Amino acid sequence: MGSGATGFPAKLAGIGTEPFWNVALDGSDLRYTSADTPTPRSAAVVRHQANGVLELTGRFSGRPLRASIRRAPCSDGMSDRRYPFAMTLAIEGRVLTGCAYDAAIALPPE
Repeated sequence: MGSGATGFPAKLAGIGTEPFWNVALDGSDLRYTSADTPTPRSAAVVRHQANGVLELTGRFSGRPLRASIRRAPCSDGMSDRRYPFAMTLAIEGRVLTGCAYDAAIALPPE
């Protein structure tokens, strides 16, 4: 899946701080790491796009997983990097907010 005016790349990377977490999305495979989960763990997700938002749903460690990614300028709060997508991730009973970018393109400059 390419990215267009409202499209999203097949491969996305998501990051968040406080607490630190990372997501690697490749099609329908989501890999998650965090300070509490340093070894990457995977979950199968279903992608649904509507109204300019990419929704991901699935199960992670037997619990519901949901992520929303929307095209909006985003800052990680720790650097001067600007990311093209904002991300909300509900995982392991927590709701995390962060930024995302096209994983096929180098990390945005600081």
